[in-house]
Amino acid sequence: MAPSPLRLRGRELLELLGLCGVVIAQPVLAVFGGAPDYFVFEGAARADIIAFALIVGLAPPFLLWGLIQVVGWGDDGQRRIAHRLVIGALVGLLVLQVATGGEAALPLGIALAVGVGAAAGWAHHRWPGVGLWAAWMAPIAVVVVGLFLFSSPVSGLVRDDGIDPAELGAFGSGAPPPVVMIVFDEWPLASIMRRDGTIDADLYPNVAALAGDATWYRDTTTVANLTNFAVPSLLTGNRPVEEATADARSHPENLFTLLGGTYDLDVTERITRLCPPSLCTRAGGSGRPGGEITVGDLLAEATDVFVDRLTPGERAEPVTDVFVEPDAAVDQARTDDQTQVLEDLLAPRPASLTGFLRGIDRGEDPTLHFLHVLEPHTPYVHLPDGHRYDADPALRQVSSREDGEPGGDRRSLAGPPALWDRQRLQLQVAHVDDLIGDVLDRLRGRGLYDEALVVVTSDHGIAFEPGGPVRGLGIEPIDAAAQPELLWVPLLIKAPGQVDGTVSDEPAETIDVLPTIAERLGIDLPWTVDGRALDGTVPEGRERRFVHVQGSSFATFQLDPPVALDADLDDVRARGVDSVLPGRGPDRWWTVGPEPGRVGSPALGPVLPVAVDGFDAFLDVDLDQSVIPAVVSGRVEDGTERVVVAVNGTTAAVVDTFTDDGGAGRFVAMISPEWLVDGVNEVTIHRA
Repeated sequence: MAPSPLRLRGRELLELLGLCGVVIAQPVLAVFGGAPDYFVFEGAARADIIAFALIVGLAPPFLLWGLIQVVGWGDDGQRRIAHRLVIGALVGLLVLQVATGGEAALPLGIALAVGVGAAAGWAHHRWPGVGLWAAWMAPIAVVVVGLFLFSSPVSGLVRDDGIDPAELGAFGSGAPPPVVMIVFDEWPLASIMRRDGTIDADLYPNVAALAGDATWYRDTTTVANLTNFAVPSLLTGNRPVEEATADARSHPENLFTLLGGTYDLDVTERITRLCPPSLCTRAGGSGRPGGEITVGDLLAEATDVFVDRLTPGERAEPVTDVFVEPDAAVDQARTDDQTQVLEDLLAPRPASLTGFLRGIDRGEDPTLHFLHVLEPHTPYVHLPDGHRYDADPALRQVSSREDGEPGGDRRSLAGPPALWDRQRLQLQVAHVDDLIGDVLDRLRGRGLYDEALVVVTSDHGIAFEPGGPVRGLGIEPIDAAAQPELLWVPLLIKAPGQVDGTVSDEPAETIDVLPTIAERLGIDLPWTVDGRALDGTVPEGRERRFVHVQGSSFATFQLDPPVALDADLDDVRARGVDSVLPGRGPDRWWTVGPEPGRVGSPALGPVLPVAVDGFDAFLDVDLDQSVIPAVVSGRVEDGTERVVVAVNGTTAAVVDTFTDDGGAGRFVAMISPEWLVDGVNEVTIHRA
């Protein structure tokens, strides 16, 4: 007995549910299920993540089924033909994913997909059992959605496990002091410390001012080389754990749950979500950025991922090293009699900072103000005078691994690109110094600075050794040459009431930050941690270790066992800021290169016939705009090894050429806005 038309249509829907679950939902949600960092960074709300999963898992089969009904309206034979064509197409897409995922050439993959897809459509017509088998796979779509929402690393973002704050009881003899903690990103200690072990106050006066009131733990190392694990260690006092995700479900015992029962929480996390929604939402602070990305944006990303799976090569998964800090429009966040108004600055501040500053106010209840800001993280775009410039990826010169393994992030063997990139870091750190000045001004202006506990640190650094790793995300161990810049980070802690700055060289780790905060607040930690409260002593037998995290994409992270450091503070000193910007004074930003004494003198030597990259930008300069051209690059073809970059007849830089993928003779130079004028600028390249 033939099934009724209604029952037949129902079975066709089940067939599409099964195949779409295998062909579309599973591969897409598998990628995004391993990427909680992506949703956190983009500010995706819980409802958006749930809607995204339901649409990816269930919408394609229903849409295809509806389209088939329209095509076959009133004609069952035509409807069934359309259904078989869709079945064949889905099977073909599955074959194409498998074929190109195995690095088969695209034409071969397409040929296989067409052949197998056609055979599947014919088999569906010839043998009814094929359709029945596909219908039995229908639960796969529901299972895939369920695994994404309740079992994948993303599950911690869509459910609140009811994590309760710690019960601290009475808080000393007075009111709890305000706590202000700022975690910067990819900020190496060597970028602010001179080779004599002091902070370069000429270049970074606000960092130096904070150090003058705080304890500077000069010998501090991170415990991981990736934000997803380094920041949770900062906030929990524990070393990274394999397969733990950067959310409250994996790390229920953290700074926010420690203070959440006593303090209001004004928390802005960028790559993590360790503050449980029940605490951050209740607190009414700036909290978690939400709704910054729409469901439509998420679906567009999902479409890109699915299309990418149909082509040979590496899969397009979201990666952390493309994260940038969004800027906010200039506002009145700092307006009062004792602070500079933001309108006086050329460059707008990060959006997260403006909300953070606004949350600090006179007479507030005890509050933890926490901010993770993606500065001075690449791409480098800031100049010390407030201008910005367009990032030039050619300066970074990161080469891919020849064996195709993920996480290949080694620098070119050529020296100049690493030197110029380090110079750009130093320029960007001036922006960090401004941000710290913003926070200190706000605290002073609101009468909170003296009584506040202030913590400033970073999750990890970045390395600049030619031929070495940038972030150490590849499979190779992080050797001693990369460790001084990658593993040593700034750590400054101003205790409530502290007025005299001190320098401590006790070996510290970022896992020591949480227990030190607790000790400064007079709190007994209600749980055991790997770190220790910093007290000026060197504990006997303690060996600092770090965890090497491999992988550049969310779903590829792998943790090596903790290993001991191969470098020490003397190695960090050797990489100090004056090794790149030698001398004293605030005007050393532009004297990087082999002949710093020539910068600012009239340009001499024969002019070389060089086409400067982006030359048109120098023909219409407006110094009142926030973005100006500050990178001069090009290629000399006659074997010249050193060139003078001149702007309007003045030597702006002297640089060595190097070899890149395009051959020999490549040069890149950063130039000071001082040498530019409004309107047309003459840029010439001379033989040195």
